[in-house]
Amino acid sequence: MKVNRPVFIIRAALARQWRQDGAVLTVLLTQVALGSICCLSFWWADAVFVDGAVAGLVSAFAPNALLAWQQQRTTHASRLLMQSAMKWGVTVMLMALSFGVVGVNPVSFFVTYGTVQLSFVFALKRSSAATKR
Repeated sequence: MKVNRPVFIIRAALARQWRQDGAVLTVLLTQVALGSICCLSFWWADAVFVDGAVAGLVSAFAPNALLAWQQQRTTHASRLLMQSAMKWGVTVMLMALSFGVVGVNPVSFFVTYGTVQLSFVFALKRSSAATKR
């Protein structure tokens, strides 16, 4: 049986890309799930806190989703650095809008923001445990 080498290389590269996209998707879905749980918890506690929780979820999720979308097509170091700087800038802009324009509750904002950021640990820990099996 003759193996066509270029097809094998392309197939291996696609399989690697699918695994990487799966990890990114796991992180983003975990962020949405944990952020939604925080939003529902603050809504259950008092409806005044919901604005802060939603703003915290958006301030953490949107820049991460933007970075994941941008970095799926590049491996150039200067572009990766610029995209990370853009993620930081978008995060600062969303926080400024949340506190300056909307005037959200800082407690619910930072609890939700911190929980969503911790989702990296939960998602990647679960992903590494799944690969060991």
